[in-house]
Amino acid sequence: MAGPLPFGADKLKVVIKIDEHYDMEVPTLLALKKSPHVLPVVDTGFVDHVPAFMTPHVDQISFVDICKAEPSLQFRFVSHLLQSVCFMHDHGVVHCDIKPDNFLFSTDQKGYLIDFGSVMTKPACSDENWAIQLKSASEYRGTHGYFPPEMFKECLATRSVIPEVQRAPYETSKLT
Repeated sequence: MAGPLPFGADKLKVVIKIDEHYDMEVPTLLALKKSPHVLPVVDTGFVDHVPAFMTPHVDQISFVDICKAEPSLQFRFVSHLLQSVCFMHDHGVVHCDIKPDNFLFSTDQKGYLIDFGSVMTKPACSDENWAIQLKSASEYRGTHGYFPPEMFKECLATRSVIPEVQRAPYETSKLT
């Protein structure tokens, strides 16, 4: 990419991401590039003939340290997370995998949502039934331990995502 490097750096530290969700992630990142809480795509290319992209590296504060920090830092973390989610939803994007590992909080106290491999986007000509379509299409997207309670209960009831060896200890009748 031509032009000045983002973040005002002469030598930018980057992260190279190579994965099977390239076709979903890069267009989403480019569509959300005006968000202050989404890392910009620095460049795209191929690594061993596999599509890859680069984003700036973020020196981050661990989630454990944020949990132990003063309330003002915790408030800033949650505020940036909610701002990023609101921006995405305003632009017709649903992340489907929000968890501590997918939200970086930099040492300069800026938050960034990452890992858009499970996203869903609102169709341009969608109707009011889009929320229903979203639920049925995204039932098992994301990290199972971070499913919303109503979806986790449904997964346990159908036992479709729990491996055979783990079925015995779960009793779904006690879930509320």
